[in-house]
Amino acid sequence: MNKLLVLLAILIPTVSSYAQVIKSGTMWYKGGDNYTATVQEDGTIMMDSMSEGQEMQFKMVPDGDKKNAFVVAKGPSEYADMPFPEGYKIRYRHQDGMKVLCVYNLEGHLHTTFNWTPDESRHNNIWTWIPQLKGVYTLQPDGYQIIINDMTVTVEGVDGEYEVQTFNDIANGVVKISHEWVNGYFEMVPTLNGFRVYQGSFDEYGMFQRSGEPYSLVESDPWKGRFDFASTLLLNTGILGKYKRSTLRIMRNEILARHGYVFQSKDLKEYFEGQPWYKPAESDSGIALSFIEQLNVEMIKTAEADPDHDEYVWEE
Repeated sequence: MNKLLVLLAILIPTVSSYAQVIKSGTMWYKGGDNYTATVQEDGTIMMDSMSEGQEMQFKMVPDGDKKNAFVVAKGPSEYADMPFPEGYKIRYRHQDGMKVLCVYNLEGHLHTTFNWTPDESRHNNIWTWIPQLKGVYTLQPDGYQIIINDMTVTVEGVDGEYEVQTFNDIANGVVKISHEWVNGYFEMVPTLNGFRVYQGSFDEYGMFQRSGEPYSLVESDPWKGRFDFASTLLLNTGILGKYKRSTLRIMRNEILARHGYVFQSKDLKEYFEGQPWYKPAESDSGIALSFIEQLNVEMIKTAEADPDHDEYVWEE
């Protein structure tokens, strides 16, 4: 057989297998933006997005003969920015009904994830912010009880509504509350115990301007835990960028604590033994994290290890 035909016979099934895993036109949510995949004839995959008017692009090159594994390379557009450096590795994973692209940095640590999505960026950004808001809180210094659910807010037993605000389709931490007693725009800034809340308004450029002294919303459901969402919501760099490294350490270990992990560090042991929902197991050997929890623990570890992480975080 002609050597060229033999080579084609080897390559064509490989290209086809990549095309079956990630199809052209599919959207992948990174946190902030959706990227659209375009499968090339040579098996490489172009990933394109627009972020605040700036083109974002990178190329996924099959990593040798490794199944569902790719290497990040620069795309053809000279004007596009890349979300991470060349040489990062990407692994496609399909588990528990989720399709996820796991991006690993040059040290081999999980940097961030893209999850397959049928929805627009704005929808995804709103519905990854809401789980972080939900909870039962005490408003300080007034002492009112405030319950935040999906698009509803209850103040001292009286129901109202809220809307998550976005700027360039990205949730900006501001909610618009429509309630019998509370109305207006409020910026929700994360803290270890809840949120710092600033009332204010938007200027002509769409930027939020704070007014007056802040209030504090302190988590007051003893059975919930501060970071319950980290066990059910796939995290990304956008979410992790809201929290300080010290808080991320608590978040990561809360995932383990929900399975009864027995802590050796004195501060973690004291913190979680003070939570009524925490029930330490007899042994850590039987602990099994879900797919989402495994990925979240890995990503949080990477963020914790970054000495520059706290430079631009939201948390107060």
